[in-house]
Amino acid sequence: MSVLWRGLMHMPERDAERENDGKAMISFWRLNMLEFWEHGHYKYLTLAFRLLAC
Repeated sequence: MSVLWRGLMHMPERDAERENDGKAMISFWRLNMLEFWEHGHYKYLTLAFRLLAC
C-alpha cells in the first residue's frame, strides 16, 4: 500500500513543481512531514517545520 501511495502522490507533486504552484507544494510538504517522522528523516522534518512556520 505504501508503494501505491507514494506513486500516486509523486504525480501531483511533480505537476505542482512543473507549474510552480506554491500553495500545492506547501500542502505536499505538510503531507510529507508524516513520512519524514515515520522514516526517521529528522533533518527534513525540521526543515519542513521551519518552512511551514514562516
